[in-house]
Amino acid sequence: EKVHDIDYSWLVPDPVLGAAIRQLPGRKFIFTNGDRRHAERTARQLGILDHFDDIFDIVAAGLNPKPARQTYERFAELHSVTGHNAVMFEDLARNLSVPKSLGMTT
Repeated sequence: EKVHDIDYSWLVPDPVLGAAIRQLPGRKFIFTNGDRRHAERTARQLGILDHFDDIFDIVAAGLNPKPARQTYERFAELHSVTGHNAVMFEDLARNLSVPKSLGMTT
């Protein structure tokens, strides 16, 4: 909570990003090494929070961050995600190796 006790007001709502997310088929999740509150506050400020079905945060991951394989497996099991039917978007390339090996499109 202390690490993410920050000012989010500088983030500007992004309706173009929201429209792009909304157009993606299927369920959508935020998968973050941050905590749920931080992800919610960030996504809310960007105007995209309502486009996601759930948030899988560092607490849900058992404090085991990406790119640990067991973290992706835990996420997939919790949300009944099968690799061949899933796409993973990520800002760090090193966090895409495991989802790719699980059959996800990256």
